[in-house]
Amino acid sequence: MIGRTIALLFVQIIIVVSMCYASNTVVVEQRLWFADISASGRYVSPTFTGNVDLKKDLGFSGTNLPQTRLIWDIGKHQSIRVDYFHGQFNGAADRTERREFFGGLISREIRHHVDERLGITFWKIGWINYGKSHLDDKIRLGFLFDVKSVRLNGGVRLRSEMDGFVPVTLKRQSSWGLTDPTIGFVIKGRPNNRLQYFVECAGLTNGKSGFLFTDYEASLQWVLDPQKDIRMVAGYHAIDYTNYRKTDKSILNDVKLAGFFYGLQKQF
Repeated sequence: MIGRTIALLFVQIIIVVSMCYASNTVVVEQRLWFADISASGRYVSPTFTGNVDLKKDLGFSGTNLPQTRLIWDIGKHQSIRVDYFHGQFNGAADRTERREFFGGLISREIRHHVDERLGITFWKIGWINYGKSHLDDKIRLGFLFDVKSVRLNGGVRLRSEMDGFVPVTLKRQSSWGLTDPTIGFVIKGRPNNRLQYFVECAGLTNGKSGFLFTDYEASLQWVLDPQKDIRMVAGYHAIDYTNYRKTDKSILNDVKLAGFFYGLQKQF
């Protein structure tokens, strides 16, 4: 609740500050992120209690996530940036087990098939202050303060079959979310007139008994059309969440999205 309040306050401050400056340039970036997912969690139920891995146990695989980024330079040393993406991961797995009934007099093979989906929505809005440097033309080091929001919505469908009996189907849905401010740094450089690079690292933690949330990327941009100011961009992006809390309830232990991306930039 506190994180959401701080996030809303920060967004309002960003809007007010941006209205006080004349815009120099606006950069629109559209990219495609080849995101691989790795996640695990603790699941508690009357029939099963233990750790579940999304890849090994549920068959999840990566997907392509379209991303949109807007960069608004409100001065030589300040920028406002907005990022957004939405997508869905899918998985399927089969499992066979043998159970005994009546004290072991009878045993039957039970076949399970599970289908899953995991939808993710992510946005962030941030302020970058590069400060003053004698190396502004070649390399710039900036302070980053932003607000990030992650929403996960999952659904699972389990079908169990045993010879001689009617199949049983179970369905379940759940959701999880995090909205908090983070701080970090960015490095922006221009070796020559046609090539640029960008590095970002930001995160938030509340200690070893809480959680750690990090977001980092590195990219290269090179000019395709100097007159229209169109650039090709490619790089690597990762989002990582780790939960250090231990409970007796179902809980998400960790989730990581990581992979390479490419796209186009247009400056106005």
